Amino acid sequence: MNRQKLILIFVIFLVIIPFYSCSHKNDTRYKYFEGFKFYLKSTFKMDLSVNKDEKIYYVLLLDGCEPCMKYNSEILLELKNDNIIPILIGKPSNDRWNDFIKSLKKKWTVLEDVNNEIFFYETGISKPLLIHVENGKCIFFMSVSDSKVNEAYNYLSGL
Repeated sequence: MNRQKLILIFVIFLVIIPFYSCSHKNDTRYKYFEGFKFYLKSTFKMDLSVNKDEKIYYVLLLDGCEPCMKYNSEILLELKNDNIIPILIGKPSNDRWNDFIKSLKKKWTVLEDVNNEIFFYETGISKPLLIHVENGKCIFFMSVSDSKVNEAYNYLSGL
């Protein structure tokens, strides 16, 4: 009798675990979303809880590493999505990024955080960050490391 119970528990365990792991593979929860919303509201007077528009925030650290800036600037300049709002953090590490910033401003409304205020909030920023918001909720996010730049571009191109 005990052996049958053990087998039943084992079978249930084998069935539940794969479903659980599959259901969390494409987890869109951004655990710092509340901090990000507070940052936007405090710094730029943007309240995501009342804004029902679809927006994609692309947070870029201007004093980040050179390859990171290069890869992210290339994809941002190629994109044609009207819903993107670049958020530029800090000041450029050198003058060569000034043309990139001017080009971004011609394309979109750009938010500039020259005082690095984002670091006063829990946002989880360490690399460029893509946060897709719709109806005041985060529906997708990605920390865009150098190896994920193409993935970010494909996501943004498909919208």
